[in-house]
Amino acid sequence: MNRAVILFLFSAILLVLIIYLEPSPYNYRIRGFLGNSVMKKIQIIKVKKDRTLWWAKIKEATFGKDEHIARLKQISLYWPEKNIELIARRGIYNLSSGKIRLEDAIKGYRGDMEIQTDSLRYNPKKQLLYTKDGITIRGKGFTITGNEASIKDGKKLEIKGNVKSVFK
Repeated sequence: MNRAVILFLFSAILLVLIIYLEPSPYNYRIRGFLGNSVMKKIQIIKVKKDRTLWWAKIKEATFGKDEHIARLKQISLYWPEKNIELIARRGIYNLSSGKIRLEDAIKGYRGDMEIQTDSLRYNPKKQLLYTKDGITIRGKGFTITGNEASIKDGKKLEIKGNVKSVFK
């Protein structure tokens, strides 16, 4: 092979490598500019072995300058296996830690039982769902209120502080 062909092949390979290894502006836009963006009508379904574990519907998620925080509007969460639904007007989701804070007139339903609170938080590392803003649980023939409530590992509900029960 003559020198011109070798130089041409070397230049072509070098050009292909530069194009291939250069960071994609499309990927950079997605990762680097999530801030100040909005996603609407979001639906997330968690499936394991053809079984729906839970689903979430969110009307809107807004990302500010801190791209790890999503401000949520009109959230609906449902666990079909336990027949539990949670509805909240607003919430905050931390993408880095997985922590969720639901706010503003939260209602939960399980069969004929209704749960109401002003805020609800979930810590995935501790598998802890809790509120410190008061809770009311109404069911067929009973009402329970308290200052705080928590569920650890999805096992049992514990209500603390000024707990009152009314049975009809």
